[in-house]
Amino acid sequence: MIKNPKHIKGKFIGIYESKNANAIGMFTISKIHWTYLKIDSLELLSNFDFEASKTGDYWYCKKIIQKTNFNFYKKTTEIFIPKGETAYFSDDLHNVIIKNIKVNKDASLYKSHSFIEVTGDIYFQVESKPKPIDSTIENKVETILHSTATGVNVDESGLQLVDNGIDTTIGIPSVPIKNPSIDYSTSSNSNFGWLWNILGIIFWLLILMYCWKTAHQFFYIFLVVAIGWLITRFWGKSGLGKIFSFLFIFILFVYGLTFLSNKSKNIMPVETEEGKIKISPPIKADQQAASNDIDFSTEKEVQWFDFIKNKYLAKYSTSSLLFFESQKNVAELNRKVNSSNVISYFNGLYAGMEKNDNPKIQKIVKQFAEKAQQKNLNQLETAEMVITFVQEIPYCLVHDYTCQQVIENSNSTFVASYHRDGKPCLPNIPGGVQSPYEFLHNLKGDCDTRSLLAFAILKELQISASIWVSETYAHSILGIGLPIAGGAYKTIDGVRHYGVELTAKGYRVGMVNPQHYNMSNWDIALNYNQH
Repeated sequence: MIKNPKHIKGKFIGIYESKNANAIGMFTISKIHWTYLKIDSLELLSNFDFEASKTGDYWYCKKIIQKTNFNFYKKTTEIFIPKGETAYFSDDLHNVIIKNIKVNKDASLYKSHSFIEVTGDIYFQVESKPKPIDSTIENKVETILHSTATGVNVDESGLQLVDNGIDTTIGIPSVPIKNPSIDYSTSSNSNFGWLWNILGIIFWLLILMYCWKTAHQFFYIFLVVAIGWLITRFWGKSGLGKIFSFLFIFILFVYGLTFLSNKSKNIMPVETEEGKIKISPPIKADQQAASNDIDFSTEKEVQWFDFIKNKYLAKYSTSSLLFFESQKNVAELNRKVNSSNVISYFNGLYAGMEKNDNPKIQKIVKQFAEKAQQKNLNQLETAEMVITFVQEIPYCLVHDYTCQQVIENSNSTFVASYHRDGKPCLPNIPGGVQSPYEFLHNLKGDCDTRSLLAFAILKELQISASIWVSETYAHSILGIGLPIAGGAYKTIDGVRHYGVELTAKGYRVGMVNPQHYNMSNWDIALNYNQH
């Protein structure tokens, strides 16, 4: 509600910017947003018929907001009303009517910019209680297009209302402005806004393609930014632009709380679709082995889904003789690796298993490589394809010695309760871990068996990976040396490896059991960095 109902009449020089250089000559007053208004020759109107003045060609605005430091989402205007030669008035204008509009025809000012200058009569209201100022008109003129006004007014007497005009040469901004009467479509100094828009579109397309290929977790947030940028090219600071701005800030806030946090203990496993596992009965091999031993082939089918709901099917067969060979190699390795240091022991055991079984897993590795190529997966998506494959296989505890011996000698309440519940286990396995080929053959594996298979496959796919072990947690997890938004990690030779739990479904890279989140309790038993 305006405290001073009286209208003020004045002469104005106004500036607005056109977004279309080729349409500068088409003066559409309904689309004007003033960037600058200089008003002089002020006259207080005692008897002004506001409604009756809305006739003929006129422009009306309920409020023109003076630009300040706090108008983030409002359309604002630099308002400058000289008062003498040492002070000025600058505040919001209310119930504004503009009439007798004329476009400046001086072509010398409009060679390289899309600004348009117009003049005419203006009628407006202001608040009744102005404030003192410190700035002079000269200071205001120097900074009018480079800083925001303070919103302060002149002394308590308010505006200086005169019958004759104030010197109009004071305070006119010396900015180059485009002449609306000239067609610049063929000029060498034409507006290249369209070119910048095209370059901007190409830039965002390249960014989105890069994110989709190498950093998929950032793709959607950059897509939102790109869409918002595109919207502002056409709607600027309109209502739609404001809506996008608020939505974008909200999305950034939510994204920061969930993905950018390095506290994966606050992130729950995601829900994935259920797959299927089929193991066919063993079939006697057509050809007898060189040792005259009979070989049996077993075919497996594993169907699973990754975190972005890509569906996969792996079909492979394993040989009983190769399985027994791997068992023999593991037993031999366990005798050779003799170390009182737990990490050194597992390093030697895991490295030997991975090396011995490397030729035997090449067929399954080839399937993963082909699937990644067919679905155009980046490295992180390829790693998650392998992770979800391993997670799909049901958990089975693997331990050395018999079940009774393990229960009696183990300090783990998990082992005791696991056996008490009658869950499946694989006893009398040296070191309590199966090699990659053994696991692929019988599909029975716990934490370190799973981590070793995933590590062996990822290494062949040229993806940095590691195996973490913890005496404190009596557990093992996989590490992935790829950049992600956040999560549990350990730095290995300058590369962040993000941990991932493989004994349950739904854990993505960077997500570990909240009870296992203390990184100082984890040691690196085996690692590979792709350089």
